[in-house]
Amino acid sequence: MESCLVKNKEKLEYIDNKLLESISNITGLSITDIRNLDIEDIEEKVGINPKPSKIFFNWENSEKEGWQNLRFIDENELIKREKRMDKELRQL
Repeated sequence: MESCLVKNKEKLEYIDNKLLESISNITGLSITDIRNLDIEDIEEKVGINPKPSKIFFNWENSEKEGWQNLRFIDENELIKREKRMDKELRQL
């Protein structure tokens, strides 16, 4: 049995090309650039300044550093931090 994606491959390719052409016309970027550049490079070329994340947890960076340097935290501390993050996210 053939999947829907395979069955509609030509239609999807057509739509993909149309979208790329439209983006190229609006932004001035080539289709090759749109296909190959990282999103950060595209944003820079188009002049988009993405907004920084609204949520920032200092302890997350400390924890990442701890994992990278093999200074692990115990399970109770991890659970406590996860609960704190859940509480912060529910308030958004």
